[in-house]
Amino acid sequence: MRNNIGLFRGKSLDNGEWIEGHYFLDEITDDECYIVVASYPAIQTNRDVNYCFSCSTYHIDPETLGEFTGLTDVNGRRIWEGDIVKGSWDTTLVIYYDTCYLQFRAEESGGFSREIDYYGLNKLEVIGNIYENKDLIPDGVHQCFRRKRKK
Repeated sequence: MRNNIGLFRGKSLDNGEWIEGHYFLDEITDDECYIVVASYPAIQTNRDVNYCFSCSTYHIDPETLGEFTGLTDVNGRRIWEGDIVKGSWDTTLVIYYDTCYLQFRAEESGGFSREIDYYGLNKLEVIGNIYENKDLIPDGVHQCFRRKRKK
């Protein structure tokens, strides 16, 4: 995993819902993974509006942790590490972070991978993810499973 910067998502161990926020690995308590969601609610007083900081912490399944690529698909959905997308030429791809190239890449059937924009940034469409839609993973794709995270 790269530096703990950026936006991440993971499935909550409490209710199985996807949580988006900042990633935190608690190395003191047995390497447990968390997503921290910060908010700045407005508090109205007699004359002023004040903002205070609050945050919620969610314990997540480390196997579902993925980083936001900074890209959105044709429908405006965020594209995350671990997503399965349709690209140009009706290609099904899995998004992953390549630690050799230090970039997000897309892998297609047979293990062939390229930078994501090769497949047409204005044509990508998220159709699922590797955690909930294993049947959509193209044959021969292996990069998305290469990284074993601590539990």
